[in-house]
Amino acid sequence: MKFPEYWLYWTYLQPGLLKSPLQTVDLQEVTVIDPGRQNGSDGPDFLQAELAIAGMRYCGDVEFHLSAEDWYRHGHDRDARYGNVRLHIIWDDAGGIAPALRGRFPHLVLRRHLALPEAEWRCRMEALENEAAPAAGLNYPTGQLIPAVLADLAQQRFQRKVDRYRYWCEQFSPADVLLIALAETLGYARNRFPFRQLLWKCPPSRLTTEIPLRQQSPLTFWLYWGLRGGLLGRQPLQRSRNQSWLRRQQAEWHALLQQRGDFPVLALTDWRFKGVRPWNNPYLRLAALAQLLYRYQAGGLFQRLLDIAVQRLPYPRMLAEWGACLMLPLDSRLEAALRESPGIRQLPGVIVGQSRARQFFLNALLPVLSLWAERSGNRGFRDYLAGCYENFPATEDARLLQDQIRRVDDAALRRSLQRSAFYQQGLLEALAVQSGNSLTLPL
Repeated sequence: MKFPEYWLYWTYLQPGLLKSPLQTVDLQEVTVIDPGRQNGSDGPDFLQAELAIAGMRYCGDVEFHLSAEDWYRHGHDRDARYGNVRLHIIWDDAGGIAPALRGRFPHLVLRRHLALPEAEWRCRMEALENEAAPAAGLNYPTGQLIPAVLADLAQQRFQRKVDRYRYWCEQFSPADVLLIALAETLGYARNRFPFRQLLWKCPPSRLTTEIPLRQQSPLTFWLYWGLRGGLLGRQPLQRSRNQSWLRRQQAEWHALLQQRGDFPVLALTDWRFKGVRPWNNPYLRLAALAQLLYRYQAGGLFQRLLDIAVQRLPYPRMLAEWGACLMLPLDSRLEAALRESPGIRQLPGVIVGQSRARQFFLNALLPVLSLWAERSGNRGFRDYLAGCYENFPATEDARLLQDQIRRVDDAALRRSLQRSAFYQQGLLEALAVQSGNSLTLPL
C-alpha cells in the first residue's frame, strides 16, 4: 500500500518511533543531533541538520524518498540545490541503490529501524491523517456524555488545531497556511495527502511572485500546479481538436518548468480517482484553488476573510459573507480546460460548495484566525471567534456520526449533536481519545 512521503518526515521527527542505533546501508552509525529545519520551498526536505555519521559531525541537508530511484525520477541529480545533502533517508531499498548514488552520500533505510510493527506504524500514521474520522465505537458510558464533557472535548480539539497551524506558520505566512489548509479540505479524505504535499512544496505565494503578472490567470495557476503535481504530463489534454490553445499552453509551461529545473513533486499515481465523487475530482479541486488564488492574489483571501471577521457581525451573517468569498462561478477558460480533463463529466455551479466551505471555516479558518488574534494580542477578537465556534452549525455528514448519536440517552443532547458543530467536535474528540488517535505531530 502506498503512503505519502511526509510520513517519513513525521517518523524522523519522533525518535521514539525508531530503534537505536540508526545505521546506514553501509552499517555506519547515525546520530541525529538536530533534525534541521523543514524546507517549505523547493530543494532538500530538511535544511541545516546536524548529524554524526561514523563518528564524524556534519551540518547539511537531509532528503527523503520512498525509494532510492526517486532521486533520479525527481531530477535531483541535475539540481544544484541538492549539493549539500548529507543523508538520504529512504523507506525501502528493495530496488537497490545505484553505485553512483550510493557513493554520493550515506543512505538510511527507515523501514528497518521502526520501533514498532509496521502494521502498527501505518495505523499511527493514518491516525494522524484521519484524526477527524470516527473510530469503530465509543466506549464512554452514555451517562458521561453530558454537554459539559463534550464542550471540554470540543475546546481540546480546537486547541490541537491551533497548535497544528502554529507549526505551519513557522514555515509559511498565514495567507499560505490558509490556502494549504483549504487544499486539504478540498482534497477530502482520499486526496488530502497529495494536495498538502503539492502546496507545501509549491506554496501559493510562489506562484504570484514567480509567474510574470502579464501571464497570471486562473488557467496558468492551474497548469503550474497540475504539472508540478503530476496531474498534467507530457501528453496534452485532448478530447477535442478545437482546444489547440490549451495544448499549446500546457506544452509551453511543461517546457518552461523543465528548463528551470522545477520537476514534478508528485506523480499521477499519487492521486486517487476511484470512488471519488464527481465534485471531488482532483482536476476540479485544483481549479478551485487556482481561481481563488488569482481572484485574491497572494494574501488576499486571508485578508478578505479576516476583514469580514473583525467586523464581529452576527454569526449567521458572517458565515454568509465568508461563503460568498468561496462560492464563485467557474472561470470560463478553466471550464474549457476541465472539459478536456480525465473523469470530468459535469461541472458544478460554484467552485466550492456550501458544505465544504463550512468545513473549511470550522476546521481551518477559525483556528488560523484565533492564532492571528493570539499573536496580535487581541483578546476580544479571540473571544468573538470562540463564540463563533460554539455557535457553529453542524457540518459533518450525518451518516458519520449517526450511529454514535443514537447511543446517547439524553434526547436534548441528541438534538444538539445533530445541529451543533461544536458538540460534534466534542464527540469526534471523544472518539479520537478512545481510539488513541489524538497523537499530534508537527505537520
